[in-house]
Amino acid sequence: MLNAKFTDIPADYVTAIDELLVHNGYRFVLDSLNHASVVSAGGQLTLRATWSNLGVAPYYHRRAVSYRLSGAGGTAIFESGADIRTWLPGSWDQVDSFTLPTDLPAGSYAVKVALLDRAGTAPDTPALSPPVSYTHLRAHET
Repeated sequence: MLNAKFTDIPADYVTAIDELLVHNGYRFVLDSLNHASVVSAGGQLTLRATWSNLGVAPYYHRRAVSYRLSGAGGTAIFESGADIRTWLPGSWDQVDSFTLPTDLPAGSYAVKVALLDRAGTAPDTPALSPPVSYTHLRAHET
């Protein structure tokens, strides 16, 4: 047993333990998020995400992957059907398609993504690196 939490970690081991803790458990990273640059109100928005779990284990509880468009014209929120409990260490692609609201005003919108708590109402501890990803989408009138 190295320390059993009774004493400070010996200086010779600090770097190795810090490295171990970085890789322990799960660590989700959004590697890329791609979509069309222009989508009409009421049209289909397809989001192609490449994710990585840089840790050594999956996440064991359900959390929602949520996308939010936000801009001067308002906000639209979409929830992915992804089940993060299946996100084992490694990389994979997730494709989601959503229908934009028909009353979404023309304008520029930031596309943000977050992992929400199990209730699906608020971000929990940051689970992405970075916690929120920003790309830009331009909605136009049909």
